[in-house]
Amino acid sequence: MTLVYIGCGTDFDLLSKLPQIKEFVYIDCQPKSEYGYIEYDTGYFHRKKYMKNFSDNIDKSFKKINLIPSYPDIYFNFLTNQILYHYYSMPFPWTNRIFKYNITKDDINKLTNLLANTTHLVIKGYNPSTKIFKYFNNNQITLITDKNTYYPNNIQKLDAEDLDKVATDLFLNTNNIQNRIKEILYFDNKNFIKSFTSYIEFLYNIKN
Repeated sequence: MTLVYIGCGTDFDLLSKLPQIKEFVYIDCQPKSEYGYIEYDTGYFHRKKYMKNFSDNIDKSFKKINLIPSYPDIYFNFLTNQILYHYYSMPFPWTNRIFKYNITKDDINKLTNLLANTTHLVIKGYNPSTKIFKYFNNNQITLITDKNTYYPNNIQKLDAEDLDKVATDLFLNTNNIQNRIKEILYFDNKNFIKSFTSYIEFLYNIKN
């Protein structure tokens, strides 16, 4: 099983909460940009300590195994046999801007191969573009989310920035995207996991 987390920041809670998952693909456009498509030359959104914080705060059981400089950073937990690939400064889905971040076509090909195995997708806070689903082949996806994620339930209240997002397209069922979701794992206010087998059931429960 492969878990993909876009906009991961330094959130490592899932590593211990989902020990059955052995492969994690963490993607973030930090430290070189924010939201992936906006470049902040002023440094206002540039978290200069992002890479250090990531390395310092990852579960102590995870050891960096590509000690010779290479991309992405790779961490491994020898106790649980979990591996984590950290793609940083990676705007995703990709645009022509990626080459400004020293990302090569080989980097893209390697990530594409990893994404083809995706079984779990994390949406916590940041709501990525629905375009990511094309990289998952026809895999059935388990969605992992929490209370910090906005899920629209009224088409009249949709803003332009909500369009082409996973949560919005799930609500509208664009291209029957709900059929791609195998299960939804929701972390509630007490950090307990609730499981839903349909998006309609999930939306009803979190809105009531």
